[in-house]
Amino acid sequence: MSEENVEIVRRVYDLYSERGELPLELVSNDFEFDVSDATPDMPGTQDRNAAESLFRSYAGMFDGFSIELKNIIASKGPTVVTEVRDGGRIRNTEAEVHNEFFHVWTVRDGEIVRWSSHAQRGQALEAAGLSE
Repeated sequence: MSEENVEIVRRVYDLYSERGELPLELVSNDFEFDVSDATPDMPGTQDRNAAESLFRSYAGMFDGFSIELKNIIASKGPTVVTEVRDGGRIRNTEAEVHNEFFHVWTVRDGEIVRWSSHAQRGQALEAAGLSE
């Protein structure tokens, strides 16, 4: 595993959970993301500005939002695949909601350049060009 890339990804989760927004200091200006696999009604690849809005909006749905890095599934070259659990209490309700996703991160020169979210482990590994 590229330990440096894994540590950058860990830091993204820590800061996102703490702040409820994308840690811009860890992402490149040409950052792009794709959540269409996990959220089919969302468009495909989008840019950094859309990511900022999505990250803030998603965390803002919850009181006490948190994201837990459950597992580093794979790390090869610039790619890190993770399993996460996120959620909290839906704002203005008593309902607790938690989601499990698989993320694929691409790191270049110490910055995150791409992120995608997947509902299934196999989908994430395939997106990363890896196999089970």
